[in-house]
Amino acid sequence: MSKPINPAESFLIRYNFVVLVVISAATLSVAIYLASMTFLASSDPSNAEIKSTVPSTFDKTTREKINTLHESNDQNISTQTPEGRIDPFSE
Repeated sequence: MSKPINPAESFLIRYNFVVLVVISAATLSVAIYLASMTFLASSDPSNAEIKSTVPSTFDKTTREKINTLHESNDQNISTQTPEGRIDPFSE
């Protein structure tokens, strides 16, 4: 094997494992930091880029339909099943 021609080559030959570990640790640290920043940014709904299209309020017709529903403790509830269908909850 020939002699190293410059001091940088001599340094790399002598400390190649240390350089590898330092570069690997730095790369892993940057990757973890970027992943955590992405997670924190995505878990905060106040700065969401995509706004929800689901309506959060009821219109008047929906409100009226909800008000006409029966309560759970009503005894005389009549339901009509379609032709050819059976009620799985009947005895």
